Amino acid sequence: MLHAVKKVEYIKDYKLKITFRNNDVKIVDLEKELWGPMFEPLKDIEYFKKVKTDGHTIMWPNEADFCPDVLHELGKDIEEQKKQTLAKRSRTTTSKRAHFKTSAYAMEKKRPKQL
Repeated sequence: MLHAVKKVEYIKDYKLKITFRNNDVKIVDLEKELWGPMFEPLKDIEYFKKVKTDGHTIMWPNEADFCPDVLHELGKDIEEQKKQTLAKRSRTTTSKRAHFKTSAYAMEKKRPKQL
């Protein structure tokens, strides 16, 4: 299936938010894809941020580009990203609650009983 890029936005590091013509929206991390002479300039974050779309794919001033089908395949759906973030937050919150309960219990044990 041929995918075409409608919109690209820089997120952070080597991550881009890409909207395809079929309205799929994906986060694509290109950090591990930047090898070879054509992609060497893109390792400079300021240069990487110069990404644009030509209505078919993404490209940079040095004419480096990626196949839109590859971008679609590499990308993670926004919903999937949200679920992963929420799961991480949930684990962190749960561990903080467990720590708080353990600390509160320990303090209760140390506190002398009041008459």
